[in-house]
Amino acid sequence: MSLPRETEERLRRVCADMLEYLNSVKLVSRLELFVKVRESLNKAGLSDEEARTIKNQFDLRPDQLIVTGIIGDTPYIMGCPFLHEEDEFKGELFYHSHTYPAKEPDFEAAISRLRKLRIEQTIKSVEGMLSKAGYSKTSADPTMGQRTYRKKGDSYLTCTFFESVIDLQSSLDKLPESSVIAVPNEDSPGPFISFYRNSRSKVGQKHLSIIVVNIQDEKVSPFIGYPSDKDLVSLFTEPDLATRITTVWGDGDEDWQKLL
Repeated sequence: MSLPRETEERLRRVCADMLEYLNSVKLVSRLELFVKVRESLNKAGLSDEEARTIKNQFDLRPDQLIVTGIIGDTPYIMGCPFLHEEDEFKGELFYHSHTYPAKEPDFEAAISRLRKLRIEQTIKSVEGMLSKAGYSKTSADPTMGQRTYRKKGDSYLTCTFFESVIDLQSSLDKLPESSVIAVPNEDSPGPFISFYRNSRSKVGQKHLSIIVVNIQDEKVSPFIGYPSDKDLVSLFTEPDLATRITTVWGDGDEDWQKLL
């Protein structure tokens, strides 16, 4: 299958951008690839119509098409860089060229970028949704990862952002009641299962609402509880996720892979 010439040229420019970026960082996570590819696609000016054409032909989003070419077995676009090697470091997977022997400083730098990206992209996704619901930021406490938003009519919402649900576990007692908590998703549901089993009662007692951000697929959904603002709830990608989690996990069903 072939793409229109202009679309193909845009995608080749994205591949060239990625080659330059990968030559500079040497080692990269899957999430970082998705974020950087999306930035490059925006810079290249790929239109919604072109994105639909790619989806119809390859059954992949444009970012998936490029990332799959970089770390998968099928480079769909000519000039796409290819990372042959996959290594684990501190529980995270990273990719690099077979010609580059990755060293510990490379892994430390890569995991530092990954952690920063997780919190930045979680904030970006949630604030995009809050903006659509009519909220604007009024204050921020970087030390606590906490931000306050105001909606017309003097309605306020406090949201605290965490790098992972694991970090959230140890901070529950410090969180203000009736606030919203946002965390990125994990590679497996295990950390969320553990949190649900150990902390769901405390979350309920404090009337917290925990939302999970799938950065790779750009989805924001409720995990435990719901914000009181119906306008906000209506913008969730899967608004019934928290209800389904309670039904499946709350009844002791061991098929944990059904959700998250």
